[in-house]
Amino acid sequence: MQAAAVQAQKESEVKELVSQAQAAFASKNYESAIETCKKVLVSVGEGNEACTTVKQHASVKLAEQLIREGQTHLEKGEFDEALWNAEKALKLDPSNPNAAKLKEISVQMKPHSQQ
Repeated sequence: MQAAAVQAQKESEVKELVSQAQAAFASKNYESAIETCKKVLVSVGEGNEACTTVKQHASVKLAEQLIREGQTHLEKGEFDEALWNAEKALKLDPSNPNAAKLKEISVQMKPHSQQ
């Protein structure tokens, strides 16, 4: 009987964390949504579909934010910062062509800025 109570408590905690992750995503706090879902996925394994989905969507949205910030750095001639943003975006969303392009341009422009 006690094992069932422990399991029910764990399920309740997971449900609360999933709700927190969804709320963080809705409020555009993508980093928090990702971190909260990581806790859930570590706790219950990769089988939590709701958190897997939230984490994927939050990763894409956060990558888009990083790309926009990187483009701003690029326009200011801050190539190291633009490259950092691009690489972080690629870690979150490896198939993002804009992140790959930002990285490529940042690497190409960096040597020119040191003249």
